Amino acid sequence: FSDSLKNSDLAAIEDKNNVPDLKIATPIVLVPGNVSYQSTIKSDAVIMGSSSGLQDIFQIYPISGRSITQDDINSRASVAVIGSRVASQLFGLSDPVGQTIKIRNKNFRVVGVFPPKGMVSLFNVDDMVIIPYTTAQDYLLGIKYFNGIITEANSEQDVPQTVVDITRVLRFRHGITDPSKDDFHITTQADAASRVSAITSILTALLSAVA
Repeated sequence: FSDSLKNSDLAAIEDKNNVPDLKIATPIVLVPGNVSYQSTIKSDAVIMGSSSGLQDIFQIYPISGRSITQDDINSRASVAVIGSRVASQLFGLSDPVGQTIKIRNKNFRVVGVFPPKGMVSLFNVDDMVIIPYTTAQDYLLGIKYFNGIITEANSEQDVPQTVVDITRVLRFRHGITDPSKDDFHITTQADAASRVSAITSILTALLSAVA
């Protein structure tokens, strides 16, 4: 499934004629590797290419500096917004905004810093490094696909129909008539919460058995 989502899929999903209850959609490009400043390395940073839509969906905005802009995406700018733990581990008490960090041995200018936020959905914002998704694709990885597309519906009540609409759009675009042949999967917040709850229950039972 790793290369099935393309820019044309994102455009089709964002088309209100196809998915009328969609509020925001933003692509995700996962960048393996670490982030560093001078001789200090943070090896557990979560480096992602995305857009300002990610910040709108998760309601996380820089406490200093600015967000990733559409101009950054269009120009494939080498800029980054970093989480609070990334900032403290790389820069200590110094202001990171305007400083240059390295991602996969490429220079990126820090333009913003997120406030301490902890876990939001499945991501720890404090360990995040967000760069323009076009920069991640073209400058760092040399790929033309997304690892995922994160979406938000207009309301909680619209989520089930939005899932149906996105599924229909992707199956049509990918020429899929047999659902068992889907080259994508869709997970909602409710699905994720249910899985986490199930895993926690299994671990609790296991720990009880060990005890």
